[in-house]
Amino acid sequence: HNATSKRGPWVNETGWTSWNSSSFADCCGRLRWHGVFCDDSTPARVVRLNLTSNGLSGQIPPEIGMLRRLEVLDLSDNMLLGTIPDPTT
Repeated sequence: HNATSKRGPWVNETGWTSWNSSSFADCCGRLRWHGVFCDDSTPARVVRLNLTSNGLSGQIPPEIGMLRRLEVLDLSDNMLLGTIPDPTT
């Protein structure tokens, strides 16, 4: 979130601002995060990330490559730079 809000806040930040390194808020938990869709596995994993037209700017974070079960990624209509990282194995 912080890496892609260089030009101001996102249009919809629901859930994203609750995360910090000490709380480890779960984006697949009870309180859903905007644009995050998870599977039904235990633990749940992110399978779709749709942040289209959400006011994102800056570099595409390399952490996206850590989403190993990601099937759909839509970051269109934002002001992002860089390439989409390969998933880590």
